[in-house]
Amino acid sequence: EDVTRESIAAGVSPLELARATGLGPYAELLDSERLLPNLHRGYVEAEGRLPEGSPLDVGSLFAEMAVFHGRPPACHA
Repeated sequence: EDVTRESIAAGVSPLELARATGLGPYAELLDSERLLPNLHRGYVEAEGRLPEGSPLDVGSLFAEMAVFHGRPPACHA
């Protein structure tokens, strides 16, 4: 929570924060790009932009996840 507030104050985007934070030993885990929606949720809640639990824009979250991951998320449906 502190990292989120500090990043918001510094004008750091969730994508920039995800890249700067690093995942350490968890970087190789499947679907590590899911960090991005969690950071976006934290930003929205910390800034009070939407009521708690409000849906976020899934399309833009997936697009940003692809940027972070270097390719679209895997889908085996």
